[in-house]
Amino acid sequence: MPRSKVKGYQFGALVRAWRIEKGESVHALGAALDISAATVSRLENGLTPPPDDKIVVRYAHHFGKDVDYCILMAGRIPQDIMDLLPKCTREARAWFGTVRMLVPRRGKAGCWTDAEEE
Repeated sequence: MPRSKVKGYQFGALVRAWRIEKGESVHALGAALDISAATVSRLENGLTPPPDDKIVVRYAHHFGKDVDYCILMAGRIPQDIMDLLPKCTREARAWFGTVRMLVPRRGKAGCWTDAEEE
């Protein structure tokens, strides 16, 4: 049975582009990040959702990319931005809520889903 791709995620495609731009193999990237080449490959091919934030931070540092950007591309709002929300105005909180609805995230049952489907 063919595996279906995880909808809505750009992080894997970005990782592939950055890896190719750097001239690095899947095996070399996996070794550098202390994860398996198979895990990298599944992410790049959209067969698995983005990893948790700790691993996303490893990718960001490895490729010299902004951590918050990588976390956003992984479908989540960075914690430092979430920490600012209680201090924001009602309008800003509403805007962040709208942005959060636009990014895919984990559903109630722990399955990855598009935000509007919930």
